[in-house]
This record gives sequence, structure tokens and C-alpha cells, in this order.
Amino acid sequence: MNNQLIMANQKLIAEALNLSVMTVSRALRNHPDLTEATKQRVRQKAEELGYRKHLEKASLAQGKQAQRATIQRIGILLFKQDNNNEDPLNFETTRKIFASIQEECQSLGIETPVETLPQDSPKRSTLIKNRSIEGLLLMGRYPSGITDALGGIPALAVSNFIECVGIPHVVADNFHGMRKTTEHLISLGHRKILFIGSDQPNTQLFQERAYGYQAAMQAHDLKPNIIFLNSCRNNLPLQEISRYTAIACSNDNLAYQVQAGLMDAGLKLPEDCSMASFDNIHVDEHAMPITSYEPDWELLGSTAVNLLTSPPPNFLNNDIAVTIPGKLILRDSARPPASAQKS
Repeated sequence: MNNQLIMANQKLIAEALNLSVMTVSRALRNHPDLTEATKQRVRQKAEELGYRKHLEKASLAQGKQAQRATIQRIGILLFKQDNNNEDPLNFETTRKIFASIQEECQSLGIETPVETLPQDSPKRSTLIKNRSIEGLLLMGRYPSGITDALGGIPALAVSNFIECVGIPHVVADNFHGMRKTTEHLISLGHRKILFIGSDQPNTQLFQERAYGYQAAMQAHDLKPNIIFLNSCRNNLPLQEISRYTAIACSNDNLAYQVQAGLMDAGLKLPEDCSMASFDNIHVDEHAMPITSYEPDWELLGSTAVNLLTSPPPNFLNNDIAVTIPGKLILRDSARPPASAQKS
């Protein structure tokens, strides 16, 4: 073994000091209910055990908590997609953002009660009715008229958004992310690129990504073609797709459905058709991994918390968008077209 510091978890610190894990966690977050002596003991033991991550966060939290002294509880409303019964946290991107929100709030000593609601029923929210929170983070497909249901509670939409008066939102850079994805296909030599979008009425994200694709194509004097589908594996417009050498999909869930449908139809990928997409999630371990734009989901979640708890002037209650950057993850699903390889 080398002399590298071994990162200890909170349980090890608790066992070493004969404290509860909760007490250790609160001490590392500089919780005001604990004595300075207890917090110092925990920090010292954490230092000895190489547990530096939370020490650094605790130091940052001291300054942040001074600014957020009145913020103790932020509610998280998770809206189900199109009123189905599927848990919103079954979606990988939602889970990543949710985990980042929880971690940031924990570092600030902020409680985060969570409530899951059907898309059309914000007035059923117990958090809103009881007014037991000082702010709300909206995740999933919230309804366009949600402002009336909030009753003046400050709110911010996370990742998803619909045009809605008085709701700022923090989202991935959907336009530039898809533009960069399409630019990559063009750089490989593709000139006939089709955009396939997921037809979901309760979000504008996929339309924004379509605009990014369109901007990239027009910048290179190429003709854009955009289609939106409800479901696709067994209903792909194969005749339309056969005219293109590459496909840009609005999101990975859709992309892997398209990939499966093309392979069912006998196409060889990427030889017959290259693919690129958005989100960077791998939904099928048997599928070919797809080149995909990955937003910084962790930064998106933490930024949402900080904007809600310490907003700039005139930010809350206004239709302001904050976009989070990302990076393109390259994989073998996108290659030069066959015509370019032969030449």
C-alpha cells in the first residue's frame, strides 16, 4: 500500500468519538445547535482520518449560512410526467440533479421536505397548503398555471421549464449543447442530418434543442429537417430516415429507442447511419453507446439551490433563465459517412 490518505466516512468518525452519525454530520456542517467544543472534536478527528471533503464544505458553509440565516426549509416538488404513476426519480437525469440539490442543502444546513404530485394537481401540495417552507424547487413537468397555486411562495424551476409568468428556471444549455452536437456530426463530413425530437407537450426543452440543431445546419448552408415522434421503435419513418447519413436525437431515451428500431430494420450502425444525442445516459446495456452532450447536472442542482436561497436582485418572480454548460462525450456511434470514407 502507498501512503495516500484514506478517506474515512462519517460512520468511522462517529465510532471513533462515540457519537451518532447525525451529530457528526451536523458538526461537519457547522450546525448552530452543537457546541463549539463538539464541532471542534469532530473536525479534528475528521482531519486525522483524512476526511477533507466535508471539512472544506463546512468552511464554505459558514460564509453561506450567514447569508441564508433565515432559510431553514426548501421544499422540492417532483411532478410526475404526463400524469402517469412512474416515480420521477426513475429518470437518471432527475436523480442526478436531485442528489446535487440534497447535497448542497445539507452543506448549508437546510431541510428539504419532498413531495410528489400529478402534473395537473399543484393545489394538492401539503407543503404549499401548510406554508411550511420558505421556497420551492419545481422538478418534472409542472403545469403552466402553477404560479396561482404557489400563493406567493418563492419558486424556481429546475431542469425543465414551461413558459410561465413569474417562475425563473435553471436549465441545461439546450440550444448550444445540441448545436455543438450537430456541429460534431458536420465536422465528420455529414451533410444530410435529421433531427428527431421527443414530442412531449409539457416541456420546451426539446424544442430548444431543435433550434440548436437548426442553427448549426443553417450556419453551414445545410438544409435542416426536424420531426417529432410520440413513440418510435415500432413506428419509425424508415423511408424518411434512409435519406440521411446521421441522426441528432433530442434526448438519450429517445435515441436508444431509435437505435433499436433501426437495428430491428436491419441497418448497420454506425456504418449506415451515425447517431448523436443529449443527456449522456446509457439506458440499455446491450445497446451501442451513443455520442451525447452531457450537461453538468451537479452544477445545475447546486446553482438552483444557491439562486433560490440567495437570489440576485429582481431574480425571483421573473421569467429569467440561467443555463448550465456541459461537454460532448464522443463514442463510436458517430463516424464519417460511408461516402467520405471511400473518398
